[in-house]
Amino acid sequence: MFIGAPILTLALVGAFFFYRSIETPALTQKDTVVLSSVVNRTGDTMFDDTLGEALGLQLRQSPFLSVVPEQEVQATLRLMGREPMTPITADVGREICQRTGSKALLGGTIAMLGSSYVLTLNAQDCVEGRVLAEEQEQVATKEAVLKAMGTAVSAFRVKLGESLASIQRYDAKIEEASTPSLEALKAYSQGQRTRRTTGDFDSVPFFLRAIELDPNFALAYARLGTVYSNLGQAAESKKMTTRAYELRDKVSEVERFYIVARYYTSAEPDVQKALDTYKVWLATYPNDYIALTNSALLDKQQGNRTEAIRKLELATKVAPDQPLAWANLGQTYFEMDNFVEAKRVFETAIKLQDSTTARVGLYQTAMLMGDRALAEQQIAAVRGRRDEMEMVAMRIAAAIYFGRMKEADELARELQARAIALSRPASAGGGAINLAISEALYGLGDKAGARIATAEADGLMTDENADDRLVLAAILSDSAAARRLLPAALAEHHTAGEPNEGASEEERAMKALAELAARKPAEALKLLEPVTFDTGHLDVVNIWSIAKMQSNQLPDASKGLAYVISPQAGGGLNSTRPYALAMLARVQAQLGQKDDARKNYQKLFEIWKDADPDLPILVKAKDEFSKLGS
Repeated sequence: MFIGAPILTLALVGAFFFYRSIETPALTQKDTVVLSSVVNRTGDTMFDDTLGEALGLQLRQSPFLSVVPEQEVQATLRLMGREPMTPITADVGREICQRTGSKALLGGTIAMLGSSYVLTLNAQDCVEGRVLAEEQEQVATKEAVLKAMGTAVSAFRVKLGESLASIQRYDAKIEEASTPSLEALKAYSQGQRTRRTTGDFDSVPFFLRAIELDPNFALAYARLGTVYSNLGQAAESKKMTTRAYELRDKVSEVERFYIVARYYTSAEPDVQKALDTYKVWLATYPNDYIALTNSALLDKQQGNRTEAIRKLELATKVAPDQPLAWANLGQTYFEMDNFVEAKRVFETAIKLQDSTTARVGLYQTAMLMGDRALAEQQIAAVRGRRDEMEMVAMRIAAAIYFGRMKEADELARELQARAIALSRPASAGGGAINLAISEALYGLGDKAGARIATAEADGLMTDENADDRLVLAAILSDSAAARRLLPAALAEHHTAGEPNEGASEEERAMKALAELAARKPAEALKLLEPVTFDTGHLDVVNIWSIAKMQSNQLPDASKGLAYVISPQAGGGLNSTRPYALAMLARVQAQLGQKDDARKNYQKLFEIWKDADPDLPILVKAKDEFSKLGS
């Protein structure tokens, strides 16, 4: 009796501590973690970076784990005086952990044990370095390592504290969902690393190599689609994004959200379907930086800038050292004519990363604030960069907005030369069309026509430009050109694979432009009405307003033009705004609303105080203003 009691007590104590070891998780859902390298001790360079990429792909699908974004890790390394792509060793990782307020560093090693490969995953406390959880797998061949990674990560997530239900729901094994090819994953990881260090252009060969090694590597297609989009290669972007979408069942849940959202954003544009995808994505991963940032851009496209700002501000809190969300937030403030906040946010983005995109944002803000010195600083800062074209394009937009068409023409020649030198004829063609549209609006129709004829002769025009060229044909009343361009423009806006429920708004707008080109505004209005007055339908409101003017339905034209120049429609260096202001003043004068007409003419003259004095639309506006009397 007395002998058995201590034995029973020891058994109960042992059971208690065994129970505690099972029930006490290493992490909670509130804890953030940093991913470190998977240290390669095998001597085989195939494992360099590759297993770290695999670990990241596996762990980021977990809604339980709050992984510090890669961009924030890179920004923290810069604060530590290190290069952004410094390998995250245990010592470096713990310092990042402490600087980002994280709980644990998750990483591992791969080593040889005889002829076998031993993969070890561990979670270390950020302060003391003690091991919070560990998992190990041993396999006989190199080819089995990726499968071992999947098995080890699943068990590792249990030890970290994630529920079995969550793991079962979000546990796509990398060899099944991403790629079974170690070589393809190696190329993919090199592409990702190159993209982070030297940019999109240099990453292309690595992603191409990844899909060559594994033609079913969905995520590689998706990344390549995004890269091509950023490089302005729309046709290749659509091709790669579509292929990723076809393979979407071969990825993890979070990757599938990314692929589907990208597909409905760029390959087969459907803003509502894309937003619905992001809604489900954020319900599962509420702090996902990519979902917050990308969906905010679609909210803006729908005219919901308040929601866009909410998401972008949250994104800057999720990853405060990531410049992209800051730059997008600055652009949103700019479009709302909140230049003070836009300037502050763009300057924050530049401190984080001196990107041309943020410099362009600050340049346009400075121009509308009247701070020419600040604007010139931005031009000087990007001079000589590969992506300086972005700044040249924005300088053209600014010149057009302020009515300096001769300056815009000179800059357009520079842009075209740069685009051709960089083998980007589509950019040169698009720039020519945008300038030609503004020239036509401002009364320089002959110059606009000659510009497009030259661009065609130089081989800069493609079917991708058809919708913009149709806009130009409508302004110039060029019915023959409109008939020729309409099929390609309709094809560009047709949504493939959808039930035939009638033409989309975009398709009806293209047909309406063709009617305007044929001087049939009444037929155009039949295609356009009813019109929705919000930012998501701004292009249609513009076309509708022109059709109303041509139909002499002046009260409706006044309503449309007033909306185009309103804060609700969004600000910025948009050539449509001064044109709409001039047309609104003219319509108001014709309606006998002389006081309103005078005010709008004066607003126009303030914008165009440094405009080309012989600009036809300006000369006519001054003549009309003088006839109003005092």
